[in-house]
Amino acid sequence: LSLEFGMGNWYLRAWDGRSREIRVFRVDRIKDMKVTADTFEPPPEEEADRPSPGPHGVAAGGEIEVCLRFSPALARWAEEQPIFSQAQMVRGRLVCTLRTDNLSWLERELLRYGTEVEIISPPELKERLRARVKNLLEMYG
Repeated sequence: LSLEFGMGNWYLRAWDGRSREIRVFRVDRIKDMKVTADTFEPPPEEEADRPSPGPHGVAAGGEIEVCLRFSPALARWAEEQPIFSQAQMVRGRLVCTLRTDNLSWLERELLRYGTEVEIISPPELKERLRARVKNLLEMYG
């Protein structure tokens, strides 16, 4: 779908046949790829005349504002991330804001940090993550 430069790296936004979703791949981490004759219908939010949202769907003009609260253990790391448009310390925790049009990548990313990051908003991201964790617990619990 697009090849983007951001956060110091090149990213490929493409259809991932395994997950059956659009994913973002960091180009220098691609170990192997094969061009096939397979086709897919991009979702409506991927309209050709619409400007690309950039790596991970983060865009200054994104319609969804996401607010996250990071633990002291991750605060310094989060402060250095260029995806956040705002970052401020509130009662010993770093609160960061970003704008996006795509919550899928963020949902997967937040799972990596467990209890070290809390979703303040939007509520639908909280619910999506809650459902994903519930499914994981049912599978492995």
